[in-house]
Amino acid sequence: MLASRHGPAFTTSRCNSRLIPFFKTLLALALLAAGASQVAALTASTDTVPNHFQCYAIKPFAFPSIPSVSLVDQFGASTVALRRPDQLCAPADINDEDTTAPMDPDHLTRYKVVEGAEPKLEQEKIVNEFGTIELDVIGAMSLMVPSAKSLAAPAPPALANPAVDHFQCYKVRVSTGAKFHKIVGVKVDDQFGTGTFDLLEPKRPCAPVDKNNENPGAEAHPDHLLCYRVKAPAPFNTLRVWLGDQFGSLNRLRLIQRQEFCVPSLKNPVPTTTTSTTTSTTSSTTTSTTSSTTTSTTSSTTTTSTSTTTSTPRVAAPSSRPIAMDPSRSPGDVRARSIVPTASDRCATR
Repeated sequence: MLASRHGPAFTTSRCNSRLIPFFKTLLALALLAAGASQVAALTASTDTVPNHFQCYAIKPFAFPSIPSVSLVDQFGASTVALRRPDQLCAPADINDEDTTAPMDPDHLTRYKVVEGAEPKLEQEKIVNEFGTIELDVIGAMSLMVPSAKSLAAPAPPALANPAVDHFQCYKVRVSTGAKFHKIVGVKVDDQFGTGTFDLLEPKRPCAPVDKNNENPGAEAHPDHLLCYRVKAPAPFNTLRVWLGDQFGSLNRLRLIQRQEFCVPSLKNPVPTTTTSTTTSTTSSTTTSTTSSTTTSTTSSTTTTSTSTTTSTPRVAAPSSRPIAMDPSRSPGDVRARSIVPTASDRCATR
């Protein structure tokens, strides 16, 4: 727990893992092909697959720095200072894959990082539902913190059991020789509306991170986020929100535009491998004649059986979790809003 600079401090813990239907299918296939021992090993490596997130820019405001936040991710350990939050990321449904996602209470608030880690890694392979891209990682730029949200005062308390990791996000560039083609016509539905967006370029991969030794082992979780810069079809009207996270309360923040869209991804996943085992058996046949000479003839018959074990990397898929509703919304709100908030929404939140 870290003492707050902006309100009461809160405590968080990680919720139990949620298995997704896709991964259950992989486990069943592994059971048939490889036996229960391999299934146990696969199960031990699972963690929560994050939602997709639509990220909104927060209008700049005065914010004192939060010092001495320790972070451990796959790139190493660092101690950073956090600056002003500049984005709120809301859970989203993409192409009608998970229509319950907009009701999820787990949001992510992005804080700028000062003096973060600066790994220099080339050709890191990122894989998600849109394909594979190779990126060069340059340096840390932000920390995404699980948060609760309200559209009216007071700010909610921090999430007691967030179902999503903290993430440390990095500056990147597309690797030499790699090409990224704009992804067009992605349908996105979140609590603020529905729209069809173009993903213009990858902006930042975000790796799961253990913050202040609260979740040791988080750095080994396989599920990342890759956030893309988006082109929205229409302007986003200003909207007020109140947030609560481990660092305290954030009041009357103004969301001013859609900026990025984050997609669950894997980094450098293990490629598909196939192992074959061949077994040969030989049978002997003896024949005899009734003549004065007995002849013995032996023929060999070889039977070959092949068993194949296939290992396939896990790709993030829609979650089958029970619905945990955002307390600031009602069930009927999932699809009721247009892409522009209504006048009553804007008035209620100013």
